[in-house]
Amino acid sequence: MLRFAGILTFGLLAALLTGLPAFSAARLQEGRIDLSKGLSFEKYIATGNGSQLGSALERISSTELSESFAAFVKEIGAPLVLAAYTDISCPDCARTIPFVYAASQANPLVRAVYFPRDDAARLFMRAQTGKASVPTIFVTDEGGALVGEAYVEYPEKVQALIDSSASKEDADRHRGDLRSGLYDDEIQNSLRKLIESAIAGTGAR
Repeated sequence: MLRFAGILTFGLLAALLTGLPAFSAARLQEGRIDLSKGLSFEKYIATGNGSQLGSALERISSTELSESFAAFVKEIGAPLVLAAYTDISCPDCARTIPFVYAASQANPLVRAVYFPRDDAARLFMRAQTGKASVPTIFVTDEGGALVGEAYVEYPEKVQALIDSSASKEDADRHRGDLRSGLYDDEIQNSLRKLIESAIAGTGAR
């Protein structure tokens, strides 16, 4: 079956600060993630330097789930794990990962584990999705077995806009729009589809 955990207070975040492609419609290959090798959110954001850490804290403090996505997450009745492959320096991760974190705080059955981008992560992501882009987010059961589909880099709508761009400038503009928050609802919609694909795959509710 599937699980998620504890709340990170901004007091702890402050202590850390001072101490320092589209949602894939393709089914995944059978696989398993060693969740013990992932990081807590606290340890993930601590991988950044001073400016990156400050930016991450600012994004987290200003991120709220939409009413519809929050209601959906709170209704999840079986434990599941969001395994997020990410990089603290990635601007697309900076927009998406706070929603993963917020989802894990909205329901104790939803746990998030963070995997920094390294050679092993790149190999795994490429084997599963054909790309080694971050953020890439999988859903697993409590033992790390992959369930459902994957979120790869951008929400569906943004990926479609990038793919249909007439120039590199147009594609970069769409990426910039995502990074500015214009497509926050699309990010949440794709994360909801990700979780729904896992629930459908396990028969859980």
